[in-house]
Amino acid sequence: MRNTILVIDDSETDRIIIERYLSQAQESFEVICYPEASSLEGILKMVHIDCVLIDFNMPNGNGLKCISAIKDISPYTGVILVTGFGDEKLASEAFKAGVDDYLSKKDFSQSRLTSIVSNVVSKKRIEREHHNANAELELLRTVVDNTPNLIMVCDPETSLFITFNLALNRFLQLPSEHIKSKSYFHVSQQFKSTDEWYEFVETVKKAGHYKFETELTRGDDTLVPFELDCCFSNVGEKSYLLFSGMDISRLKQVQHELLDLATKDPLTQLRNRRGLAEEFKRIYKSTARESGEVCLALFDIDDFKQVNDQHGHDVGDEVLVQFADVMRSLVRRPLDIIARAGGEEFIVIISDGDRDALVDIIRQIIKKAPNEISPKVTVSAGAICVKANNVELTFEKAFKIADENLYQSKHKGKNQANFSYDESI
Repeated sequence: MRNTILVIDDSETDRIIIERYLSQAQESFEVICYPEASSLEGILKMVHIDCVLIDFNMPNGNGLKCISAIKDISPYTGVILVTGFGDEKLASEAFKAGVDDYLSKKDFSQSRLTSIVSNVVSKKRIEREHHNANAELELLRTVVDNTPNLIMVCDPETSLFITFNLALNRFLQLPSEHIKSKSYFHVSQQFKSTDEWYEFVETVKKAGHYKFETELTRGDDTLVPFELDCCFSNVGEKSYLLFSGMDISRLKQVQHELLDLATKDPLTQLRNRRGLAEEFKRIYKSTARESGEVCLALFDIDDFKQVNDQHGHDVGDEVLVQFADVMRSLVRRPLDIIARAGGEEFIVIISDGDRDALVDIIRQIIKKAPNEISPKVTVSAGAICVKANNVELTFEKAFKIADENLYQSKHKGKNQANFSYDESI
């Protein structure tokens, strides 16, 4: 790499000697010579100069006056003051003014000149690289602190925070000195024990990068869903876990809204039939563990076509909404499910330890419907009630049996329910 040297000396002879010495040196120097400093500012702004050799004695003043201008315009350009006489006081003034070295023409030789210039150029290059590295680190830290994503570095042995960005301060609503005494366990309930933490560390180490979803505890104790990416990094002889993550609460909300649109009946605001097989399976397993009863009932509004024909479809729609409200008023437990199967058919999935209680809910719906719906209608139902840990039952099979029982209710005169129990399956 060629280094550009600017020589400012009013002596043509000295300029020629300096240029010849530097041009013949083993180092690659490109030399620019000027007899006076009037063009110094323009040169420094237009050309990258690695080092300036400036004579102390100049026609319009001494070279020390130019030092501050050089430092202001090009702070990582080296400056060597050259003088025709050696003087310790002058050398002291030169170094105070900011020169990087001092050269007396009395000691002038090619080896001394090239050695001093090379040392100054090398020194200023290191300073410049160090400054650039610090500036890049400062810029990177600014970017990291201003990103809305959380960035956390933890000790894999203790899970304590080593460093983090300001997003974590904002999220926890705590100053940095408080967060530094905390660990990943303080912001997440993801791990119930240190053994689980160490298993996680091993998983990340093997995977290189490990992406997962979890909930983090905000400063106000609310839980916020996050997608985190974790990697295992070695810096020197020390290992660290680096977490970076984004708040996905809005994404989860959109997903929930889309799921609602996909699984909700727009007229009655009940669930539709989508996904009921999985829900039935989940409830069935849960109830089996408690040795409880599960009941699936299929309801149908009697003579619904006549309602539409006599009163119009708007009234028919209102009847459907009113019947949905009747079911809601009687089927209220968290695990209970009410769904519109399609048309005037509805599905109810309920569970309890008491079979009679489940049967009673089905009968109450049939009894209450004519009193709550206008114009007055009756409903029929077919149901199956089984002890979940006694019988293997799928949603499809339960629905088929309930549908057959609904047919029997219609055939027997409507406005009633017909049941099957595990004893008959």
